[in-house]
Amino acid sequence: MRDWVIPPISCPENEKGEFPKNLVQIKSNRDKETKVFYSITGQGADKPPVGVFIIERETGWLKVTQPLDREAIAKYILYSHAVSSNGEAVEDPMEIVITVTDQNDNRPEFTQEVFEGSVAEGAVPGTSVMKVSATDADDDVNTYNAAIAYTIVSQDPELPHKNMFTVNRDTGVISVLTSGLDRESYPTYTLVVQAADLQGEGLSTTAKAVITVKDINDNAPVFNPS
Repeated sequence: MRDWVIPPISCPENEKGEFPKNLVQIKSNRDKETKVFYSITGQGADKPPVGVFIIERETGWLKVTQPLDREAIAKYILYSHAVSSNGEAVEDPMEIVITVTDQNDNRPEFTQEVFEGSVAEGAVPGTSVMKVSATDADDDVNTYNAAIAYTIVSQDPELPHKNMFTVNRDTGVISVLTSGLDRESYPTYTLVVQAADLQGEGLSTTAKAVITVKDINDNAPVFNPS
């Protein structure tokens, strides 16, 4: 018979002190009949990282002793134990799951500092050129802290038009936006691309995308009589 009273437990990462901080009070219903003493075992208690969580032996208050880091450990599984004053177990050990909730403490990181791609001169708008990609260590399941949006910050040269290329906000695919790519005039473009989390509103980072304009046979030979 399980007579534990253990509510679900979550704890935000990067909390500022005062530590130790109360999380929840764990109780055995047997404490009405006998004096009950509480202890915890498992990762974060008596297994590394030791001492992150402690429990008050007589009250059952479970406490956290330091700031947590979700990117290091996202979930702790502990076991609570209850014994009577003569040391006999009054309950079976009960699993306690402590979920560490995410803060947006990691900026996106591009998988490369410089991405290289190429496109034929004269390519029509909509032609796909290349893909840039970034990752973010934050929680992408329950939060937008790792929801990355891509934008083009600058284009060099800004010729023949300022916006020759566009990037898909969600996928990072760069494609031709404006016609007029001409290798003889502008053989390469350097784009500065930004990745920002919180769907573009949060922490950001940049990388370069270098696009080479490839030649097509669009110049007739010039006869030069001497």
